[in-house]
Amino acid sequence: MNKITNFVVEGRLTQLLGENYISVEHALKELVDNAWDADATNVFITLPQSINKRKQIISVEDDGNGMSESAVINEYMRIARDRVSIKGERTDVKKRLVKGRKGIGKFAGLLVADKMSIITVQNSVQIQFEIIKNEFLNQHENMTTKEIVMMITKDTLLPNGTKILLNDLDMLSLTPSDEKLRQLLVLEYGRESDFNIFINGIPLTVEDIGGKNYKFTDKQGLINLNFNIANKEVKNKRSGIVLRVAGKIIGKPHYWGIEDLNYIHDKLLKKVYGEVNADFLAAYTSNSWGILESSLDYQRVNEFVKEKLLFALNDSFEFYIKTTKKQLEREIKKQLEKLPEYKRQKALKLIDRVLTGLSDGRHSKQQIKNIIDVTISALENNDYYEIVEKLAESSDTNIEMFADILKEFGLLDITMIVSQASARLSFLEKLQMLTDNQDALEKDIHKALEKNMWVFGASYSMMSSNQTTNHIIEKYLGEKFSGDRANKRPDLLLNCDHSNKFLLIEFKRPSIVLDRTHEAQAVAYRDDLLTKFPNKFIEIIVVGKNITPTISPLNTQNNLRLMSYDEIILNARNELEWLIYNLTADS
Repeated sequence: MNKITNFVVEGRLTQLLGENYISVEHALKELVDNAWDADATNVFITLPQSINKRKQIISVEDDGNGMSESAVINEYMRIARDRVSIKGERTDVKKRLVKGRKGIGKFAGLLVADKMSIITVQNSVQIQFEIIKNEFLNQHENMTTKEIVMMITKDTLLPNGTKILLNDLDMLSLTPSDEKLRQLLVLEYGRESDFNIFINGIPLTVEDIGGKNYKFTDKQGLINLNFNIANKEVKNKRSGIVLRVAGKIIGKPHYWGIEDLNYIHDKLLKKVYGEVNADFLAAYTSNSWGILESSLDYQRVNEFVKEKLLFALNDSFEFYIKTTKKQLEREIKKQLEKLPEYKRQKALKLIDRVLTGLSDGRHSKQQIKNIIDVTISALENNDYYEIVEKLAESSDTNIEMFADILKEFGLLDITMIVSQASARLSFLEKLQMLTDNQDALEKDIHKALEKNMWVFGASYSMMSSNQTTNHIIEKYLGEKFSGDRANKRPDLLLNCDHSNKFLLIEFKRPSIVLDRTHEAQAVAYRDDLLTKFPNKFIEIIVVGKNITPTISPLNTQNNLRLMSYDEIILNARNELEWLIYNLTADS
């Protein structure tokens, strides 16, 4: 006898799709992407000012195409509709490359709010409807049976466009940050000529990228340069200064020849974001929006941008040194108090040189702090004082040479090791919180530990999984635990080292107490895998909450260990604390 069945979609899907975004700002960006796809020219975002979340409203309004009744029913209401395969990868009017491709962006607002109101107008017909998250969550049956009432008003005088109102903001979510939203949107849309975004009435500009802003205009007023040197690298190949002529972007952002100067590091260049306006170059542009770079006028713009960008980069060095020194001032002062009075001036002079030498965009503040710690440690030690004193007095010594000399004496290595060990102790604290959570799943523990094998001990730190071992495990589990047995699928990690020694780890939930059945299961998994590696040695570790008291470690299978998460973390913590104590005992 054959029976027909079908999928049932529960209302909880609306919440799951809304939670697909890593922040409230990313969720709001999705609504802006929808406006882009609707061929809007302007988007107006209103963020709340009130402290009372229940009274706050977020508004995202655009002047795009709007939606007809047919579009609402057949397109908007279809979940996971593939817009590109149906209508193409370009928009109808402005031929923009479509942003929304998965058909789930409509639920972005539900990450932020419990109620989402949509008001859309097309050709003098207004349609208004609401999506209320709790009504879907409370409905455990098929969400397709949930009726949504559309209020339709004809002959409206309102222009085309769509307005989304987010009401009853989620009390557990953070209120969207104006600054973070601007930084996110300017990366995506900051250089678009026919797409303007306003947040609380203020337009999006280059300055929103963050960092320090620079503006320059030539004597004739024909070249207008506006850019920022951001606090962080601008990703996705968006860094650089782009040329804009008559409102249109010409070519891609670049560095105007600065990249050829070997003393300017790439990491610093990647913090540059901006544009130069030069409308007088219109005569040199092509139909495909290229430009005649050999023209004298273009060369004039190129030299102007290069000169001003170089000035700004040098200026940012000094600014970075001052801010870094200010941030580290308290720690430096505390460190200097360890030194005798006659050594402090030498130390201050050398620290200034350290900051100058390392503030080229290649080093993080933590790395700079490590070098400063080493510097002061070296000055404390009379054996190294003479070397450090000469370095401080020398006017042309490269700071990298200073670091190399300290490295020869082991000081830099010690500092870096202590820093790494301290970071690992912080990781263990987070791991402990995860394993203390009885609701944590095997996959959560697996994800945390697969790249941190040092937790199991120094002898395992060089072991890792690779494409081959991952494929073998996936294939084995897929064949062994399919159909009715899928819910019994274990969480296994197969690692190996350079000598082809294998380690099989089975992660149990932090609520599972290990007993003989778990031991036997793990041995069975190993026996199955040995058919793939008949001549290899495979060690086993099974990890759970704790071990049944009746099991003695002396009586377990050969090359198999049952361990508790607490035991693993305790052993790792003891190793790290011993290491830090012995490396810093003489300081």
